[in-house]
Amino acid sequence: MLSRKKVLVVLDDVDNIQHLKCLVGRHDWFGLGSRIIVTTRDEHLLQSCQVDDVYIPTTLDYTDALQLFNLTAFHSDIVLKDDFIELSYHVISYADGLPLALKVLGSFLCGRDVTQWRSAIERLKRDSNEEILNKLRISFDGLEEREKNIFLDIACFFNGEKKDFVMKVLDGCEFFPDIGIDVLIKKSLIKVDDDNQYLWMHDLLQEMRRKIVREKSIDKPGKCCRLWKETDVYHILTKTL
Repeated sequence: MLSRKKVLVVLDDVDNIQHLKCLVGRHDWFGLGSRIIVTTRDEHLLQSCQVDDVYIPTTLDYTDALQLFNLTAFHSDIVLKDDFIELSYHVISYADGLPLALKVLGSFLCGRDVTQWRSAIERLKRDSNEEILNKLRISFDGLEEREKNIFLDIACFFNGEKKDFVMKVLDGCEFFPDIGIDVLIKKSLIKVDDDNQYLWMHDLLQEMRRKIVREKSIDKPGKCCRLWKETDVYHILTKTL
């Protein structure tokens, strides 16, 4: 029915290349002027289908982050009460420009008083919001085992380190980092700087690793697959040896 007609098609959250090929496989399936918009967590999927253009969203700057948060928390572009201005700054700093975090936290804090805001912000310093971490984890759960290990190693030990050094260490662990790191970059789980020298990830993605590493060994650091806190390392070395 749609063959060679001018159409607008939006495919949201695509994670299987076969779905994309079956629905919008070739450019000549639709009429001139048609637009096919695809959202996905995997940039490589778009490259495999030879799309015309790729838009990679970035985190928001402070002004845009503040506006999005205010719209969610106060249903307004501006903070209406002075008591909330400084508290809003702490939330925006925690979200670090991530729209998902700004919307989740804004919805959670909407309609609550100043005391409740302060309590929620103090809690965030110790325990991150579960809803945010669970949504961020979707991409991690879809990884192969070696790529999961690479992600956790970078999150625990190598965030901000030189790419060549990290590659050498991971290669020694037989994690095949040349392809593994590229997969993580294409899934937006890690980033490289403009000079392609340093690897880094968003603070909330790094925080997610704590939940992943500790979920099967709550309050038992000796059973964790990775240790990054000096206190945990000291405890293991002094209490178990």
